[in-house]
Amino acid sequence: MKKITGFLCCLALSGILFYPVSSKAQTLSTLSPREVLQQVADNKGKVVLLNFFASWCDPCKREIPGLISIRDDINEDDLVIIGISVDDNQTAMMSYIRSIDFNYPVFHASEEVLYLFRIDAIPFNVIYNREGSITYADSGLLLESWLREILKRVI
Repeated sequence: MKKITGFLCCLALSGILFYPVSSKAQTLSTLSPREVLQQVADNKGKVVLLNFFASWCDPCKREIPGLISIRDDINEDDLVIIGISVDDNQTAMMSYIRSIDFNYPVFHASEEVLYLFRIDAIPFNVIYNREGSITYADSGLLLESWLREILKRVI
């Protein structure tokens, strides 16, 4: 009986782990490298855009409205956008996230995720094609028009 209860608890926790932030949330789920890669694998057949950002990053703040607009325009069967905060300050992070009307899930990156993707500057975007291969990975402000052009070629 204890094994079954433990198994059910693990299943319940794994479901909570991938639940995206809501505007009422007080904390974000923190993703490990394995969990980020699982998010990509779970969406194979779709283009996946990972957007790494922080609440204190002005270029990130300029980029996010374009991501929200793209999410509105491109069908979710074709494109999945996942926001991943790299903030250290949980209070500032949550305050910023509550101030934006995100239309895609947002998580927090564990420190190991930064190493996995070799992130040394933000914003940082990674685009996976429908087969699950990285087709774009770079830091710096990605203007909406540029991103739309990249996505048009990948989708």
